[in-house]
Amino acid sequence: MTEENELLKATNAVYHEDFDKERFEKEDIQSIREHERGQLAELQRQIQLLTEQLDNERLQRGSENQRLGELERENISLRAQLDDERLQQDVEKQRLEGEVASLKQQLDNERLQRGRENQRRGELERENISLREQVGVFTYYTRIECLKITI
Repeated sequence: MTEENELLKATNAVYHEDFDKERFEKEDIQSIREHERGQLAELQRQIQLLTEQLDNERLQRGSENQRLGELERENISLRAQLDDERLQQDVEKQRLEGEVASLKQQLDNERLQRGRENQRRGELERENISLREQVGVFTYYTRIECLKITI
């Protein structure tokens, strides 16, 4: 009987083991399905969040691209203004350089004229001195002649 009992126990154990296995398998399948549903819901939530983030980034990128376009247009405008200002400065610089060259030429001409005038003045002064000497000599001889006549 003990063998029968043992056999019966073994049979019951196998039966209960199979039953437990089947029950655990069903529970495992259900828990797996619930877990998968949870994962699916989590993935759908993540997809929704990522989609929202992507939309926000697209909006932000669109806004940034718009701002970039505005900055590029402003940059082009500022470069054009800078080019105009440089051109005006170059024209003004050339005008001033021309004016400086003209004034230098006038100054050189005036110095040359002053040099000529000084040279002429020197000549006139020498001539004047010579004439004074001649007048002095003439006056001297004239007085001598006058004295001769009066004597």
